[in-house]
Amino acid sequence: MSLISVKDAPGKGRGVFAQRDLKKGEVIETCPVIVLPPEEVNTLELTRLYNYYFAWGTDSTAAAIALGYGSLYNHSYTPNAKYQKDFNNGLLKYVCIKDIKKDEEITINYNCDPEDKTPVWFDVAKMGNILFDALKLSLLETFCVTGALILTGILLGILEHRANFYIQSIFGMKGIMLTSWIGTPIHESGHLLMCYIFKHKVSEFKLFTLKPRDGVLGYVNHSWNSKSLYQNIGNFFIGMGPIFSGTAALILGMYLFLPDSFSTFSNFF
Repeated sequence: MSLISVKDAPGKGRGVFAQRDLKKGEVIETCPVIVLPPEEVNTLELTRLYNYYFAWGTDSTAAAIALGYGSLYNHSYTPNAKYQKDFNNGLLKYVCIKDIKKDEEITINYNCDPEDKTPVWFDVAKMGNILFDALKLSLLETFCVTGALILTGILLGILEHRANFYIQSIFGMKGIMLTSWIGTPIHESGHLLMCYIFKHKVSEFKLFTLKPRDGVLGYVNHSWNSKSLYQNIGNFFIGMGPIFSGTAALILGMYLFLPDSFSTFSNFF
């Protein structure tokens, strides 16, 4: 009766399984190998055998393809078997390192040492793919959020410009002053808050003035360290600050004066 057989291993493809109970120290299989010299190893990368060869030789520069079932043992960082290389006789010997039950899959650590937890090549590639996918998703989300903020800022800017134009056309500067005593402080507060968050130096600010210079009702003068990446990024968020403060003001106003609408709004979050 054969000690082992090849079956489907869920999530792994094929694997080697015990046909009977095996004892620790028992030899499972001894496989002859086909050795490829170092100058031919690179050609394996062009074939499916690349995922199946063993590093061979005292300097590990050659390659060996195991015959028998030797190339079908799956990898595990907690294996129940190990393989031993016999360079002189061109053999790979598979040995139990613990008792193995009948129908249990036999696994080895592809690092050769059963205790070696170094990530093997396909785990490294898998991690690279995961990180790449995470990066793509992060960039997509960043572009979506940034794009939404920029679009909102542009729309609000257009609306503000048109509203100011019509109000000033009908009521003059007094009309602007009548509506801006609420909006201007909220607008400038957004700039000011972002300046402090991103550690810009605020030299002077006015949230609102009744005596505007050149039509400027409020302002925040600030400076920053051009060598600081954090502060340079802050310039974008300082520009977007009024969107955040305006949104916060609208939500606060809804909470104070339109509690029913606020309750409906909050149910979406």
